[in-house]
Amino acid sequence: MPLPETDALEQAWIGDRTPVEGTKLLKPAFEHESTTSEDGTVEITVVCNDERMREEWDSAAEIYADRDDVRANVTCEFDVSTARLRDLLAEDTDMFHFVGHIDGLGFQCSDGILDADTVDGTGATTVLLNGCRSHDQGVSLVEAGANAAVVSLGDLWNEGAVEVGETLARLMHYGFSIGHAMTIVREHTSLGKEYMVVGNPSVTLCQSENGIPCMYHVSDEEAETETFEVKIYSYPIWGFSIGATIVSYLPKFERQYIAVGECGKERTTIDEFREVLDSYSEPLIVNGKLTWSDVWLDI
Repeated sequence: MPLPETDALEQAWIGDRTPVEGTKLLKPAFEHESTTSEDGTVEITVVCNDERMREEWDSAAEIYADRDDVRANVTCEFDVSTARLRDLLAEDTDMFHFVGHIDGLGFQCSDGILDADTVDGTGATTVLLNGCRSHDQGVSLVEAGANAAVVSLGDLWNEGAVEVGETLARLMHYGFSIGHAMTIVREHTSLGKEYMVVGNPSVTLCQSENGIPCMYHVSDEEAETETFEVKIYSYPIWGFSIGATIVSYLPKFERQYIAVGECGKERTTIDEFREVLDSYSEPLIVNGKLTWSDVWLDI
């Protein structure tokens, strides 16, 4: 069922039915304890069982290992059997990212189908199931131990699914919660509206370099001017108390703002913008389209 339109950063649904968008809250997700490694390493497992989506498998592995300030141990496997997939799901991992064919019966593997209902338990904290009609399998994995799962509600086409998988991986690796990342993906990718979150939408993979993840909205359509407008939006996460504030290092952003939603707007120059963002990549919405600062600024 569709949820009402709102300007909220995120929407959630409690009940027996499934929303077309937003998050379906599941009680078991809030009862599971998140597993954390003793040395602070982020454990990530990426499995691809579909040769046609190997591009996502390759790029996801690079994305998850891309931050110098985050120690990540990325395990990548291709064309696994049902027994191997069952073993991988049982292992403790912060993110289990599956790329491949899923239907009402389960995960398609090299030797058959694995139904998540038959899995005794999973050590995955967060699950990304990038396959057709993966909703029921994601719900089963949350009931089996995961805190949250990104799932699809219908059939997908490969290029669009790859775009969603890569974008979600990068947003979560940047520091967005799974719920906020899915909200951004839903609005700014070609196939994002076919996905939703089940479980606990506040789960994060790692912390943003800024502490609280932010998104810069840039409008540079006035080609004849040297300056352009920048709006900053912050997305609250666990670990920062209610009332936490942020301030931008951009010139003219002198006020502190409560770290939720829009946190001010000013005009700046491309040189000023590049100087602030040249040390790390930040997500941008430029004239309504999602990109990253290292790409747009050619850093």
